[in-house]
Amino acid sequence: MECFNTYIDAFIYDKPILITKLCPIGCGSSSCVYSFKYNHYVYALKVPKSYNEHEIMNLIHELIILRSINHKNIATPIGYFINLFTIIFEYGTSLRKMIKAINARHCLKIMLDILNGLRYLHEVNIVHGDLKPDNIIITNGVAKIIDFSIALKTITYSKSLDILYGYVFTACTPGYCAPEQVHPELALHVLKHDLTYKIDIYQAGLLLYECLTKSSINMPEMFDGDAMENKLKKIQNESIKRLLQQMLSVKAEYRPSIDEVINVLVNAY
Repeated sequence: MECFNTYIDAFIYDKPILITKLCPIGCGSSSCVYSFKYNHYVYALKVPKSYNEHEIMNLIHELIILRSINHKNIATPIGYFINLFTIIFEYGTSLRKMIKAINARHCLKIMLDILNGLRYLHEVNIVHGDLKPDNIIITNGVAKIIDFSIALKTITYSKSLDILYGYVFTACTPGYCAPEQVHPELALHVLKHDLTYKIDIYQAGLLLYECLTKSSINMPEMFDGDAMENKLKKIQNESIKRLLQQMLSVKAEYRPSIDEVINVLVNAY
């Protein structure tokens, strides 16, 4: 996809700027991301695909979440367009572009950054719900979580079933969903027992597995004990293998806490 010229008034750090060229990076289900340069720096711009009501509301939902958080391992908005629903972020290299080339030690470093970001999110009662290589960027050697379009503020089950199921339980990316995001009975169990944050633990396990083995786990395999056992044979470090067995448990309550995951990876690192 080629860059194209444009003339758009915007703000970065509350300073007015003029954007004259945009370069497509990629599109998701409801939005597209472009890069642009200003004062020798590269930034990323997120816009709705077609500006219909659903896509605009997704972006507003994401912006509300992002404005409530601040952490070094989370990409936060730094600007916007005038009279348009857009978000400007710092630019980074997608983990998707790097994952096949990085070694095990680099994988662990990236995962520790991601887990520190997740620990913060869970402390402020936010579940990301869509962790995957495309939603991690590396900026100046630091991994940061992006794309909070289906993230949610966890609230009590008694008044939130429809809200929660409408967001994080129906919009995950195929190949990176936790079992409860694709299985209604498991979803109901997770909601009733306030285990929604365990979705992120499972998805972090998928990320760790893919980063270390350069392969993925598909949906039928996640429910097949023998298939999972064969998959985990690719992991040479025994402590990480045991950790992944727990992180990738079909039953959310058997998955470890963020701190337990971090402790194992710190020792392995």
